[in-house]
This record gives sequence, structure tokens and C-alpha cells, in this order.
Amino acid sequence: MTSYSRTPVISLVSVLLGLCHPTQGLYAGTPPLASPAFFVSNDGNDSNSGTQAAPFATLEAAQAAMRGSRTAKTTYLREGIYRRTAALALERPDAGTSWLAYPGETPVLDGGNAVKRAITLGAKEDSSHVTIDHLTIQNYTGSGIDGQAIEHCAFTNNTIQNIGAPSTNYAGIYLHFKATNCAIVHNLIRHVVGPGIVLAAGGAVDKAFSFELVFADHVVRERDLH
Repeated sequence: MTSYSRTPVISLVSVLLGLCHPTQGLYAGTPPLASPAFFVSNDGNDSNSGTQAAPFATLEAAQAAMRGSRTAKTTYLREGIYRRTAALALERPDAGTSWLAYPGETPVLDGGNAVKRAITLGAKEDSSHVTIDHLTIQNYTGSGIDGQAIEHCAFTNNTIQNIGAPSTNYAGIYLHFKATNCAIVHNLIRHVVGPGIVLAAGGAVDKAFSFELVFADHVVRERDLH
């Protein structure tokens, strides 16, 4: 970890390894579902129990259910477009949770070009041990995944597209201050106004920051990483 005596400038780091498309070979053989788990579907209802047969309708209902459960820390999103009006804010109570596409399906978090960020982690307090996998995130004015002071998180196999507005300085994946023991692997990022992936060191004077990440096998189209 490195400390600076003055506010450091933004540091943009990129790795582009391999050219295989992140959706090739997904869910080969259809892996077993985690159990116990919760489910979200456009056909669901937040008054349901969140089971596969009686899914929730919103991510927030699943988030509350996982926070209240000692054992069920996985949510599967079923096929469909989820029209979002706010970011999914993951904080310390969400440690250990996984947000996954149901095998073989494509859930889409759509901000309608009216929401700034799709998913935030650690905006108010440290966030750790969160997995976001096989989701499509699109049409946000700021960033797709935005993490501050995160640890042991994995963002894998996601498609992040149509992100940013000309007046914003964000990216497909934007990490601030600290990201330790995290994996950002096998994502497709395209049609992003800013860079594909940003590691940003900034904030208050003497703010300490550290990045310890595994980057691998991203495809960035219509916008190069810098």
C-alpha cells in the first residue's frame, strides 16, 4: 500500500489479454444451482418467498432477503430486462453475496440512460466478498460497476455496454482508492464514453490507496482501454 502527501491524479490501468468473446462456452453442461438461494424474475412478486417457484420481482427484495439469511447468500436473476431507477448499493451487510445470471439466461440491468450507476460497492462503508457474474449491464450515464474500498470481490463474465455521457468521467468498471484480492475477469465492455476499466486514486489529502487485482481475458470494443 502506498500513501501520498497530496491528492494523487487519476491512474488508468488496462490489460487486454486474449481475444475470445466472453460469452463463448458459458455454462457448459449447466452447473448445479447454489442451494439455498433466492431468485428474481420479471414475473415475480416481492411478497413472494423468493424461491425458484415463487421468485421476487426486484433486486432490492433479494438483497433484503440475503441480508436476513444466515445461509442463503446467492441470488439468481432470470431472463429479461430489469428497468432500473436507482443503483443496486452493496455495502458491508452484503458481504459474501453473489449476484448471478440463471444458467443459460441473460438478465439485463437497464438504466434507461437516466440512472448514473448500475451497481455500487463500498460507497458508504467497505464492501467485501461480492461476486457479480454473467450479468448484462447497459444504458447508464456513469459507470456499470463502481467500487470503493473493496476486498475479495469478483466481477466476471459480464457484458457492460452503452455506458456514460459526454459530461461524465466514468467507465464500464470504475474502482476507487482500494481493491485488494479482487478478480476482474472475462468481461465484454463496449460502447463506453470513457475508458473501459479505470483504477482511480484520489480523494482527500493523504488518502491511502491500494490495488491488488487479477485482470484477464477482457474484450473491449468501440473503446480502447487506457
